[in-house]
Amino acid sequence: MQIVFQCSFFLTLIHQSLLSEWTARELRKNINPADLTAFFALIKKKIRKISYDSKDVSQAKRLKPDHFQDALHAILAKRAGAQYLITRNTSDFQSLQHLIDTKIPEKL
Repeated sequence: MQIVFQCSFFLTLIHQSLLSEWTARELRKNINPADLTAFFALIKKKIRKISYDSKDVSQAKRLKPDHFQDALHAILAKRAGAQYLITRNTSDFQSLQHLIDTKIPEKL
């Protein structure tokens, strides 16, 4: 079973970490470069990268025009084979339940 966590722009699979190019882009915008380098050094052996392209972004914008980033996270999590997207913002993903289920961490 693969479960995805979406916390502070980072997606994590149980036993494995998932880092999409989109997530990396968000991290670079929001985290000090030195802290981000240290973070990646700690987890580099556990990361599986998931890429996205303009078709993914277009699909995400069609699914959720008001906040396509949520839809993009859901699309990429589904592609990675995740069973759940773990987030504290489950309400932001209600319209995306056809792609992937969401759970809060305490409900695992």
